[in-house]
Amino acid sequence: MDLNERIISITGGACFFDEIDTQKDIDIKGTLDIYSVAKVDRQDGTYDLKYKGKFIDAIELTQGQKKIIGRDKTGKSKKLRGAIYSLGQAYANGNDEMFYETVMNKIIVNLEEIWMSIRNK
Repeated sequence: MDLNERIISITGGACFFDEIDTQKDIDIKGTLDIYSVAKVDRQDGTYDLKYKGKFIDAIELTQGQKKIIGRDKTGKSKKLRGAIYSLGQAYANGNDEMFYETVMNKIIVNLEEIWMSIRNK
């Protein structure tokens, strides 16, 4: 089977304090966490790769010369959970929940050591 297209679906939201002109195109810049990749059979001998991503940081909109910065609405705990699960896809060997529990416990137990390691970076 041959690859036909790569498709990305993006979710997430941001809080903005500036007005957005709905009559103008908007360029979006932000950081995505890709949390899923699926092979979708097109029933014609080809398949699409469908990526699902979520904004995980500030989002910058540009309309002409105007830049608007948005604050990501995702809570820090959800971001941490997503980051651990993403890491687990590479290292968990199929046991994502056990990986998540292990990493969270290590973070909690070693929080002071982690803080000392990152505080001046």
